[in-house]
Amino acid sequence: KVNRHRHSGGQVLGFCIAGSWHYLEREWVARPGTFVYEPPGDIHTLVVDGAEEMQTLFILEGVIQYLDDDDNVIYQDDVFTKMKRYLSFCEREGIPVQDLRY
Repeated sequence: KVNRHRHSGGQVLGFCIAGSWHYLEREWVARPGTFVYEPPGDIHTLVVDGAEEMQTLFILEGVIQYLDDDDNVIYQDDVFTKMKRYLSFCEREGIPVQDLRY
């Protein structure tokens, strides 16, 4: 599950490779071969269906804002916070950092 959120500052493109998932706020289900377009500002909660692993390529632009039930931002993530979390994880776990070109 990816908690309720919206993408601010850009669109999101997704292509489901394996497994299935859906948004609690929508009636469709993404399965292998499904292409997903999310306009900027769309609010949704991603849930993986069943116990099967889900693999989807998401191309994100801008910021992800995690929201409470009243649409207040409780946390914000972008390329810089994700990179910081990745580097901290690698250091903590003794894992070599992969290509950092960005």
